Amino acid sequence: MPVFWSKQVIEKLKSLHAAGLSASQIAAEFGRDGIRVSRNAVIGKCHRLGLFKVSQPMPRKPRSNRPPRRVKVSTTAVRGTPVTMAGLLAHHCHAPLDGPTGAGQLFCGGISGKDCHGKSSSYCARHYALFYVPPKPPARRSMVRA
Repeated sequence: MPVFWSKQVIEKLKSLHAAGLSASQIAAEFGRDGIRVSRNAVIGKCHRLGLFKVSQPMPRKPRSNRPPRRVKVSTTAVRGTPVTMAGLLAHHCHAPLDGPTGAGQLFCGGISGKDCHGKSSSYCARHYALFYVPPKPPARRSMVRA
């Protein structure tokens, strides 16, 4: 059933919004007055009227000062011939090597193999073993008996 937004209803919406009520609380308040309106209808009308609720930012967890872990592979331990981005083909290992980044970035260049699921991988077997982190098993829930 569509809501007829009369001037009185709009004024009440503005006053409830100014009082800091949420869209759900405003819809419930209208429901007590016999006006059937959904939370989404309240949100839509507030947006059309230009009433935007300024919310408090969610507190964030402090970030660690540690830089992200990056596996460095020396060019001396590479089995394939290192290749640049321009020379990198689908069958080459795409593991980045130490050294310059950007156009001069070198990649392993070894023959890429299969991953643990038997699908083709972007890395040779040696780099796949270095980079692959198996998923953690789900936590076991203990059964509490009354």
